Amino acid sequence: MFKIFFNQLVKKISLIKFANWLDKWHITRIFQSLSSFLLIITLIGFYFNYKQIKNEQEDRNFTRTLGAWQLITTKAVGNSGKKDALEYLNRKGINLNGINLSVPENEVGTYLANINLENCMLIKANLKKANLDRANLKKANLASSNLEKTYLSNANLEQSILAGANLYKAFLVGANLEYVRALGVNLKKADLLGASLKYSNFAKANFKDADLRYVDLSYTNLSSAILKNAHLYRANLLHVTNFTCKQLKSARAWETTYRDSKLACGKDIPKLSKTPVPDWLKGSM
Repeated sequence: MFKIFFNQLVKKISLIKFANWLDKWHITRIFQSLSSFLLIITLIGFYFNYKQIKNEQEDRNFTRTLGAWQLITTKAVGNSGKKDALEYLNRKGINLNGINLSVPENEVGTYLANINLENCMLIKANLKKANLDRANLKKANLASSNLEKTYLSNANLEQSILAGANLYKAFLVGANLEYVRALGVNLKKADLLGASLKYSNFAKANFKDADLRYVDLSYTNLSSAILKNAHLYRANLLHVTNFTCKQLKSARAWETTYRDSKLACGKDIPKLSKTPVPDWLKGSM
């Protein structure tokens, strides 16, 4: 019994001596310092690894951006990857002012149907003859752009800027042009059948010979707009502003328009139908 007790005592004394020795040599502090040092080394490693990954990502983005620009500037008919390239650049916040996607008269325009270019900067862009069927151009800036003979059927141009733009002979059947700023826009001979232009500013716009059948122009500013020989059959002109009988009577089928009493201009005003756009037109939109 005494022997067992003695052995335990010796072990205890040995452990105390070992602990004192560790304390004397500051081993615990050394390990603590070493742990801190290793943590710093690890953090530095993480930082440089992060920088490397970030640099590689920036290089890939640069390469992709460069490739997108090359696709856009290469003359080619049809799509040729231009749709994806344009969408990518727009998502990156890169403005597309002045891009030229026009084609010669004898060639098919660039195919960009269903493209999403919301909030895109396209000032002075040349999109002549491009196919932008059902495109999303909401809030896009197309000021002074060339959209001559462009196909924009059922496109969304809500809140876009079209000031000074050229849409000569453009196809805009069923398009959404609500809340648009289009001072001085050229829509001569454009097809706007069933389009909605309400709450917009079309002051000084040129609608000469345009197809405006079943168009909704309610609450739109038509100050000094030219409507000579435009087709206004069943167009909605209720609450238009800065519009005169002289302007109205220069158009065709003006007597069939839905309009305010001040624009009766000597003719009876038809009662607004609950469905002013016929079913056959809705089916084509």
